[in-house]
Amino acid sequence: MHLFDLNLESHDAESSFMEYAHPVGERELAVAAVAAVAVATGDPFIEISAEELEALEFSAMVDEDDADFEDNEVWYLSEHESESESDSEENDIHDNQQTETETNLHDNQQNETGLHVNPILTKKRHEQDNKGRTHLAQRLLVLSRDWVRLPTGVSQQLQDEFDISRSTVSRMWKNVREQGKLGPDLIDVKNKKTGKVGRKPRDFDTEIMLQISQKARTTIQSFASALECSPSMVYKLLKKGIIRSHTNSIKPTVSAAHKITRLKWILGLTLPRTVTQQSTFMSLSNFVHIDENWFFMSKNTQRYYLLAGEEEPYRHIQSKNYTEKVMFLSGVARPIIASGGEVIWDGKIGIWAFTDEVAAIRTSKNRERGTIETKATPSITKNVIRRKMLDELLPTIRAKWPANACKTIWIQQDNARPHIFPNDPEFLEEANKYGFDIHLICQPAQSPDLNVLDLGFFRGIQSLQHQKFPKNVTELVQSVHDAYMEYDPKSLNHTWLQLQYVMVEILKQKGGNNYKSPHQGKKRLERLRLLPTDTQIQQHIIDDAVDFLNEGFVVAPGAYDYDIDMEDAN
Repeated sequence: MHLFDLNLESHDAESSFMEYAHPVGERELAVAAVAAVAVATGDPFIEISAEELEALEFSAMVDEDDADFEDNEVWYLSEHESESESDSEENDIHDNQQTETETNLHDNQQNETGLHVNPILTKKRHEQDNKGRTHLAQRLLVLSRDWVRLPTGVSQQLQDEFDISRSTVSRMWKNVREQGKLGPDLIDVKNKKTGKVGRKPRDFDTEIMLQISQKARTTIQSFASALECSPSMVYKLLKKGIIRSHTNSIKPTVSAAHKITRLKWILGLTLPRTVTQQSTFMSLSNFVHIDENWFFMSKNTQRYYLLAGEEEPYRHIQSKNYTEKVMFLSGVARPIIASGGEVIWDGKIGIWAFTDEVAAIRTSKNRERGTIETKATPSITKNVIRRKMLDELLPTIRAKWPANACKTIWIQQDNARPHIFPNDPEFLEEANKYGFDIHLICQPAQSPDLNVLDLGFFRGIQSLQHQKFPKNVTELVQSVHDAYMEYDPKSLNHTWLQLQYVMVEILKQKGGNNYKSPHQGKKRLERLRLLPTDTQIQQHIIDDAVDFLNEGFVVAPGAYDYDIDMEDAN
């Protein structure tokens, strides 16, 4: 490649052009037109290959018929000659390019995979920037034999090189040629579009959309039918942000009594404000949340991201209504994380499967009679829950609990029927051993949003577990244990902090659950080392909740006797 440095910074446009346009020889005369474009556009460097230089020398040679022109002669065409010559040239270019296009389309009717390619669907449309337009103009001048026509094959070559259509090449060549008639130094191919261009946006009457029932706005097709327009129009509205997609989940019904209980519970977990600090929630560092959850062998619908030609996976089961599943009991506490981000304690107590080891009754193609197999426990009763808590949960809490942490521990469970009562004699006897003071409490009814496991932990480990694709119960149990251990302790700490944000929203809703899940950007705050340990509560929120309890309902004796001792819980 030959690099021509036009040194535009040290010469003005006229002197630079005259320096390179001076017809000293055929080689210099051929490069003069390219230099003019570079001067006009401000691009001081032009790359020209050896083949292009040879073509330039050939195009710069004077025809025998015009060998008698003078050095100072300028070529001009009359208006009549210009129009007729332009039409003739465009027809020649069109015929040549049409023949090239038909030949290329005929040769490329099949792609590498052997599939037919529709040329109409493969049109190239690309908006060139000023740099690309300048480069294209330079290439046109380099490859053109003269200022009149393009050699055969040049149009297709530029289409492939710049990924543009044939009409773009023709339009650019016509523009360069017409400007060259006025003088090579006047060629300017920069984009004339300035500011906002294109069709003005259409106005949409949102009042008409609001008049349509939400029942008719559950799908794009139904919404389009109600608006009497095409589904593509509704999709455009969605992309522009005029309408938005919303996934609505069913929440538990919360009665007036439930709201009172929820408010009492949350207010019992708050610390009063001081002279220098607002009210905050307790750190809940001595709380252990437990809950049960089903884990399935596989999801009915699984999303994959495949390549364009990759084969889709085939999954099958006898009946998707009877997908094999196992129930697990899990317990977590709040992790202890240092100010520098170091995890001191991960807060994971454990997760235990409700399974039994049974011998196979009959011989099958999979195993012999009498083979010990792992089966899911068919019935989860109160006695099964009691044995799991006494034999698994309590010993693990005592073994994993930090040595310098408070030995008064509150185990929070929901109100499921198989759960044992807080005053269960066997539990109380086992809970007070080895210097621990462990209490069992029940969270408010209809309140899964007040338990860390239901709030996000189970969903997090399920997303990890479904990446394992187990084939039997043993593999399912192992995949759940692996997912439990792989779960990031910092994400678990975020869930505990999210619980406090949710409790603030419940206070705002006067005990209701009609709130949007708050998003505070906890990961970003953690990266900036601004993540709070506890959430502060504005005093007017607490005052409004207390006024709602005092004024809206008749307070019965003992209504504010919290089940939690605030001094011990703190």
